[in-house]
Amino acid sequence: AVSLTATGAITLAGANNLGGDVTFNGAAVTINDSTALTLAGASTATGNLVLTSSNGISQTGGSVSVTGATTLTSAGKDISLNQSGNAFAGTVGFSGVNVTLGASGALALAASTATGRLDVSTSGAMTQAGVLNVAGLITLAATDITLGLANSFSNDLKFTGANVTINDALGSLNLT
Repeated sequence: AVSLTATGAITLAGANNLGGDVTFNGAAVTINDSTALTLAGASTATGNLVLTSSNGISQTGGSVSVTGATTLTSAGKDISLNQSGNAFAGTVGFSGVNVTLGASGALALAASTATGRLDVSTSGAMTQAGVLNVAGLITLAATDITLGLANSFSNDLKFTGANVTINDALGSLNLT
């Protein structure tokens, strides 16, 4: 297990092989892992959070709290930050295959790509600050959902929310 703590920034930008569960507590946090990156406990970034892994990003326990923007990148692999206690005060952007996000409170999605499915659930409102490109099935759950930008949704979409606005620039949105 790797525990990273600093009063300032935490930057592991090289080709790191952390090889186990990771927790962090710092200001701006940047972690690049050449193996699968697994968050296994409560972690906090009081600034931006940037997680990059060539073998997937997952969460097995604890919640993540981020004050700034969050960027999750795992090209060709899955991303799963699925704990309902995650708190993202800034936007959350991602690039991966199958992407699962869980959060408490409001959640704003930045420009993002999922070449597989997208599952997002939050106890607050879901909005977007950038276009979403999703090739697979999309499942969304929030109090209100506003995804009004020119998104590209290539598959079916399921949602749960009181007030819902969805825009699919492809013009072939299938609700299931």
